[in-house]
Amino acid sequence: MTAHCRQKGFTLVELLVAVLLLAMISAMIYSILSVAVRTSAKGEKMVLAMDRDLGILALLDSQITSAWHDPQINQTMISADADTLRLITRRPIIHRNAEPVLAIYRFNPGDRTIYYLEIKDYFNTEYDDAFRPDFGEMTPLLTVRNDFSFHFDEQEITVAVEFNNTEYLFHPRSTNLLEIFQ
Repeated sequence: MTAHCRQKGFTLVELLVAVLLLAMISAMIYSILSVAVRTSAKGEKMVLAMDRDLGILALLDSQITSAWHDPQINQTMISADADTLRLITRRPIIHRNAEPVLAIYRFNPGDRTIYYLEIKDYFNTEYDDAFRPDFGEMTPLLTVRNDFSFHFDEQEITVAVEFNNTEYLFHPRSTNLLEIFQ
């Protein structure tokens, strides 16, 4: 009587097929996870850029809304040209205890950066509507993808900011109060 003994275990071919399947499944999982990580990183960058964009708009809104209105000359103390906005505001961000201050925003098209300067002695006569500080004296706030420009309408007392191909309008609060009492 011969005993036919069957060996338990895997053959070499079965083992190679199992390892190959494991490698293929691992490669698929890795590629799916790497795509997810890249997508997440892109999403984070986009959200961060949107937060920065909204931050500069919120800062402009806060400072323009709190622009100083001089009752002696009946004028809101704002001036602007294409790349510079100057305003006297009661909302300083650097010299928080000194109010009001002269806040100056400048856009440098060369490096596509918005710069900011805050001056405590705003009443100094050298800081007139033609004053344009050097970019080296200013603090960089934001580098933008598209052009950035300012426009101040003295009739409507409105500051228009063109940013990311969209125009945003800001109104000083003092002008709204004047309209109510007139």
